[in-house]
Amino acid sequence: QTHGPFSQQSAIWDQIMMALDWGKFKTPEQRLVITMLCVKLSRACCHPEVREHWVDIAGYANLGAETCE
Repeated sequence: QTHGPFSQQSAIWDQIMMALDWGKFKTPEQRLVITMLCVKLSRACCHPEVREHWVDIAGYANLGAETCE
C-alpha cells in the first residue's frame, strides 16, 4: 500500500534504469546501490508522503558514498 501499484512502480523503475550509463559503475557494490536507489525512487514517486522511502534513499546514498572512500 505504501509502494504504489506494482505495474506503476515497475514502469518508473524501468525508465530510471534504462537512462543509466551502467559502464560508469565499476563495482558490484555501486551497481547494487544504484539499483536499490532506483527501486526506492520509484516507490517515492508513487507515494512521496511516505517518510520511509526518503530515509531508505538517504541510507543507500550513504552506502554509495562509502564506495568512493
